[in-house]
Amino acid sequence: MAVSFLDIAPKQATEMITIESMAGPADIELRGVSFTILADIAKKYPPFAKLIEGDGGSMISAGDAMPALIAAGLGHAGEQAYEDKVRSFPTADIMNMARTVIRLTFPAAAADPLSPAPEAAPIPDGADVVQMRQTSLRP
Repeated sequence: MAVSFLDIAPKQATEMITIESMAGPADIELRGVSFTILADIAKKYPPFAKLIEGDGGSMISAGDAMPALIAAGLGHAGEQAYEDKVRSFPTADIMNMARTVIRLTFPAAAADPLSPAPEAAPIPDGADVVQMRQTSLRP
């Protein structure tokens, strides 16, 4: 017998990561964020929207959005105190937390929008290079 859609509770994707603190290593739990929260962050930070949508941009241009994204991933979307606290961490920790939230938000995505594009494989010496042109399959 089929279950009613209204009775289904979605499973929240979470992950524990360890960050260094003055008191030693600290474990924090991050989670993926909902589409609504992601859209709110993108509205507030247009460079972040471009980055997530794959329309270009970079972590530098979208960096202002990372505290909001991480606060949301901590379960405190829109809470200024959490965003301010995130800003106090080293860049490496912020990037690690942001990548984790994005990975949990888009678990089936082919590529992490916050990671650099993979480099093309080098062409071996003496190999022939074939130029290809993409064409439409439409009649």
